[in-house]
Amino acid sequence: MSTIINENILWTSPVPYLLNNDLDINSKGVILRAFDQFRLKSCIDFKPRDSEDYYISVKQLNGCWSYIGKASRGQELSIGIGCGYIAIVEHEFLHALGFYHEQSRYDRDDYVTINSENILEAYKHNFRIVSSDESTTHGVPYDYLSVMHYGKDDFTNGNGSTIITKDPKFQNLIGQRVEMSTSDVQELNLLYKCSKCSKIMGTSIHSDHTNLPSGNGNQGKDAGYFMYASTESGQEGDSAWLETKRMSPQRECHVQCLQFYYYHNGSQTDKLNIWIREFQDEWDSTGTRYLMGQISGPPTSHWTLHHVPLNATKQFQVEFEVRKGAGNSTGGFSIDDINLSELECPDGTWQINDFERFWNSTHTPALIYSPRQYSSEGYAYRVALYLRQTDFGVYVHLVSGVYDDQLKWPCPERQFTVQMVDQNPNIQLQMSRQMSLTTDPNLLTTTGTFVHFTIDALQIKISQTLQELETLLPSPILEEVYKFVDKAQRAQHSKGKERQRRKFHTLLSKTHTPHSEPTPTQPREENTPEVSQEKWVKNFSDRNLTETEKRVIAKGLNFAISPQQLPIVDLITATESAIRINKLSQTEAEQIRMKVSATLSSAKVLPSNLTIQEKKAIASLSKDHNITVLPADKGRCTVVLNRDGYRLGFIRYRCQTGTFETVPVLKQCSNRCLKNGEHKIGPKTSHVQLVFVKR
Repeated sequence: MSTIINENILWTSPVPYLLNNDLDINSKGVILRAFDQFRLKSCIDFKPRDSEDYYISVKQLNGCWSYIGKASRGQELSIGIGCGYIAIVEHEFLHALGFYHEQSRYDRDDYVTINSENILEAYKHNFRIVSSDESTTHGVPYDYLSVMHYGKDDFTNGNGSTIITKDPKFQNLIGQRVEMSTSDVQELNLLYKCSKCSKIMGTSIHSDHTNLPSGNGNQGKDAGYFMYASTESGQEGDSAWLETKRMSPQRECHVQCLQFYYYHNGSQTDKLNIWIREFQDEWDSTGTRYLMGQISGPPTSHWTLHHVPLNATKQFQVEFEVRKGAGNSTGGFSIDDINLSELECPDGTWQINDFERFWNSTHTPALIYSPRQYSSEGYAYRVALYLRQTDFGVYVHLVSGVYDDQLKWPCPERQFTVQMVDQNPNIQLQMSRQMSLTTDPNLLTTTGTFVHFTIDALQIKISQTLQELETLLPSPILEEVYKFVDKAQRAQHSKGKERQRRKFHTLLSKTHTPHSEPTPTQPREENTPEVSQEKWVKNFSDRNLTETEKRVIAKGLNFAISPQQLPIVDLITATESAIRINKLSQTEAEQIRMKVSATLSSAKVLPSNLTIQEKKAIASLSKDHNITVLPADKGRCTVVLNRDGYRLGFIRYRCQTGTFETVPVLKQCSNRCLKNGEHKIGPKTSHVQLVFVKR
C-alpha cells in the first residue's frame, strides 16, 4: 500500500464526520464499529461534526468509493447498498485518510501482473501506478493481504482475471475483506506519526512468573511462553500475584476491556482473582484496590478466552491473584495473551474446542447452538452454526427469556455482531472476521443481511420450506411434519393479559421458591410525623421560605415523585451488567433473572405522597438557582444556603487535601463510549465472539 506525500491534505485527529440520513441503520452501526478499530490500532479518532468546514460526509450513493486525503469541505464518501461490511468501510476511510490501492504501488510490477485487456474500460484508471513522486510506501513491503488490494477478478470484463500474483499461493487470497492487515496498520501509524498505542494500554508484567516453553495459548507450533502459578504446594489462602505496569485512561468514557486466555488444571476450589488498583496521582504508591472478576470451579480442558470489563477513571494497574483453595491440587492457573483495550467487552463469548476435529467428524449438514445469552437490554438469543461439508453459516436466533414481558417487540433496530476471533496474541494485529445484522420491521423476508418475519411472512416461509422438504423426506416422515405444522398453524395465541399472566406463572413454577398470585399494590399512606419546622429547617439563604416550602423541607426531603412509568429496560440492563461483572454461573444468573422478572411483573408506580401545593413548592425551589438545599452533616436538620457562598466554602475546604478522601464510584453502562451525538446515530448493539480452538 502507498500513501500520499503531501502532508497538507492529511486530516487532524479526531476526524469530523457526518452520517447522512440516507444511510441504512445497519451501515451506520458498522461504521461506528470500524471507527473503534481505527481507535484500537492507531492514533486516529473520529468525532461527529460540529461546525468544522472540512469533514467527511458519509452517504449511501452508488457503490463504495472515496476521495484520497482531505480533498474538500464536506467531502463525500459512499457506503452504498452492499457496502455495509467493516472491511469495506475501513477500505474507504483509508482512502480518505490518504491511502492508494496496494496494486497501485510504484513497485507493484515486481509482485503482480495486471491484465489490462481483461479490465472494464471505465475502471482501468483504478489500476494505474502512482509514481514515487506522488506517493510513498514508508519502506513497508508489498502486502498481498492488504485490505486495500483488489481481488483477482475485480472489474473483469469476463475474459479472465485482472490481476495475477507472481507468488501463486496468494492468487486466491488477494482482495480479502476481513480486516486491516498488519501492514495496513503499520503504514497508517507511520503516515500519521503515531508514536504510541492510542487505545490499547499495554500488558507489561512486573512480578516474577514461571516461563514454560512449548505450549502457549495461541496453539502455535513455535515454542511459546505463558505465566504459570502453581497451587500444588502451600496452605489454603496462599496467593501468587502478577501485576501490570501503571496505565492512564485515554478516552473520556473511561471504559476498558481486559481479555486473556487461561488454563486451569488445579483444584476446583482454587481461584483466579482479577483486581484493579487505582492511584490518586503519580505520588500515590498504595492506591485503592477493587475486585473486578473471579474464575474458579472445575479444571478446563483447553485454553479459554475470558473478558473482564473495567472502568478505571484514574491511573491504575491490573493485578492477577492466584489463590490456593482447599483440597489437593496437581496444577494451578496459567495465563497467556493478555490484552487491555479501551473498548467495550463483548456481551458474550462462545468457544468451540477441537473445532476442526468436531467439524470433520460431524455428519453434515448439521446445526449446533450456543448457550442462551442476554443482550444488555435483556433480549435472550443464541448463535447457531450450520455446518456443511466445505463451509458453515452463522445465524442468530431470538429465544425466550425471563424479561420477555418487559421488552419491546418485535425487537426493532437492534444490531447484532458476530465476530470470529483471530487468535493472534496481539489484539492490534488480529484480523477477526465480523458480520453485523440489524432487525428491520420493514423487511418481511431475508435479503441476505437482515431477517425480520411477520406472522404472514412466516407462514409463507413455512410453505416454501415444506415444498423443499417434499423432495428430501420419505413420505411417512413428511406426513408427521405436515401434522406438526398444521397443528402449530391452527393454534390460537391470545395477545391479551391472560396469556402474559399464564406465561409469567409458568416461568415462576421453574424456580425453587414458591410464589403466590401477586397482590394488588395498596395506596401509599402519608406517615410522615409532625415535626417542628423551626427545629428541622435552618434557612441561611436570602430567600424567604413559604410555609409550604418549609413543610416540604421539614420532611427531610422524604417524598416520592411518581414517574410516568417504571424504568424497566434500565433495570434489566443493570441486572445483566451485574451478572456479567460478577461472572455468575448459569444457574445463579437464571435465578436472579427469575427474581427480577417476578418483581418487575408485579411492580407498579406508587402514587405521590405530595399535595398539589407541595409539588408547586418543590418546583419553585428547584428553579431558584441562587440557593442550595442540603441535609446537615449530623441529625435530621436540613439547611438552605446561598449557592455562591456554599461553592466558595467548598472550594476552600477542598483545597485542604488532608481533610477528606475521594471514593471512586465504579459504573457499568452499555455503549457509554459513544461520543456526543453518536447514541442517536446507530442502532442499539449486541456483540458476541466465536472462538474456534484448533486442538
